[in-house]
Amino acid sequence: MHVHFPGILEVAVAPRPIDYDLPFPYRCSPDIEMARTGNLAWVERYSLVCAEQNLDRYKSWGISQLAAYAYPEARGEDLALAADALGWFTLFDDQFDEALGEQPDEVAGICMKLLSLIPPGADSDTGADLDSFSRSYIDLWSRSTQGMSDDWCLRLRRSWQQTFEGFVEEAEERRTRAVPTVDTYLRKRVKSLGAYVWCDLVERLVGCHVPERAWSLPILHELRRFHGELCVILNDLFSLEREAEFEHSGDNLVLLTATRQSLALQESMEEALRVAEGKALEVMRLHMQIPHLADQIAATSEERAQLALYAGALTSLPRSNLDWSQHTLRYRDVPAIR
Repeated sequence: MHVHFPGILEVAVAPRPIDYDLPFPYRCSPDIEMARTGNLAWVERYSLVCAEQNLDRYKSWGISQLAAYAYPEARGEDLALAADALGWFTLFDDQFDEALGEQPDEVAGICMKLLSLIPPGADSDTGADLDSFSRSYIDLWSRSTQGMSDDWCLRLRRSWQQTFEGFVEEAEERRTRAVPTVDTYLRKRVKSLGAYVWCDLVERLVGCHVPERAWSLPILHELRRFHGELCVILNDLFSLEREAEFEHSGDNLVLLTATRQSLALQESMEEALRVAEGKALEVMRLHMQIPHLADQIAATSEERAQLALYAGALTSLPRSNLDWSQHTLRYRDVPAIR
């Protein structure tokens, strides 16, 4: 299906509070200020933000607050890592909001270059020629994988690969003005939002270790996907104005639904909230199956505790999107920062 969105984009879309809550508790790390100071220094050190006025705008986004909501158990350097990763991802993603984001071959080249910088197969001879995103990405990888198992590092690499594949898929849809189905859209956006990366980092930043054999069963994969889909829907509700301005309507569930179902914008927002409620119910259902998963893998008492800790920590990811998005100024900024 190939359409344009003039009727939707002519509607004034103003930032507004979303009358919605999640059945997961609000939590926040106490180390926000340390993470904020460290993240700003890190962003400047790697020249990820070039102009002073752009640095002020970046500050207004409150990335360290998002990190503290997403990983409330993280402290000190661990929370700083979360803030740096989220800040890097946000700035990297924004470069595709403009013309570059409609050139899938160019996007693929940029993303695959980054993937080539991390094990296995990393090229150690390219350091002198790397740009700021590449150098900072290597730093994030090194800090993220410190002390983690080889299996976990491979899982994180696969998650980054899925993320980059999602960027390329989005670029192809922007180029063709294709409007995917809701299921196809959510599957793609969970990847391009980096949701699987953020799920992986739960183990690193919270300090829990999921038994490797638990990944042979579908429940944890489904749990990650539904948490990711919730993040996507909440992101799309709050970023509606920003994405309408860019006319990337195939990248927003609200605008996509309005077009496919011939709905008014408010009706489409309400439909998105109904979808979110369904995803939240699926998450709750899967949480109730964690003890059964533990039985299936003959988990020890310690492994059961680790599984419960991981599943509980995942709920902070969509919750952080909801709480942070209510206050950040990011979605009132349209031009990309560089």
